[in-house]
Amino acid sequence: MATTLDSSGAAICVRFEVYCRSASLLSDLKARIGSAPPMSLRIFGTDDAKERKMREVIRFAWGNSSLGEFMVAMSDKGLVALELGSSRDSAEEALRIRFPGAEVVSRQLELIDILDKITRVIEEPRFDPELPLDMRGTAYEIEVWSMLRVLTVGETISYGAFAAKLGTRDARDVTKAIASNPIAVLVPCHRVIKKDGSISGYRWGVKRKRELLARERRAKPLPTSEGDG
Repeated sequence: MATTLDSSGAAICVRFEVYCRSASLLSDLKARIGSAPPMSLRIFGTDDAKERKMREVIRFAWGNSSLGEFMVAMSDKGLVALELGSSRDSAEEALRIRFPGAEVVSRQLELIDILDKITRVIEEPRFDPELPLDMRGTAYEIEVWSMLRVLTVGETISYGAFAAKLGTRDARDVTKAIASNPIAVLVPCHRVIKKDGSISGYRWGVKRKRELLARERRAKPLPTSEGDG
């Protein structure tokens, strides 16, 4: 005898069939997941290649000048370091410590134009290399370093007077920030001297500081090309 179902019974059968199929699919999916290697399940994660791609890259290179070797380091935004006369091993290690999450790589040929510009500004203080700076530090350090950039070639100022310009309570705060400056010459911390005019306290050596100031005193305006002015 044939069995008939009303519309309500048909709907129940349909729902039951869908449930059975869904349960079967779920069971099959669980089986697949259980046998899959762990790495294949990183659906929403970021794989190692993408993580490496997202890491910041700091490029560095070494140049020569009359003040000795120097190292430049660049981010995608600009110059992050200019070290004068440092040991290569110690300078490169310090760069890696300063940027622990970055990929720090040597790019000698890639940065050759930057090296040429830095060499020239060391030898010719009035030359403008027109390089972007990527100054990184505390808000106060960046304020101090930015104010140093206002000092012109041949100009000097005492630590106390410089602190007064910043409205700082203690000149020792300024001294500490100046000593932390990682970009020589282009952030001209060498232009800050003692109140009596004597020269002391320079991250890259008092001898280099004295020579930089002497060169700036002797510096003549660079000749302008035809059509300028």
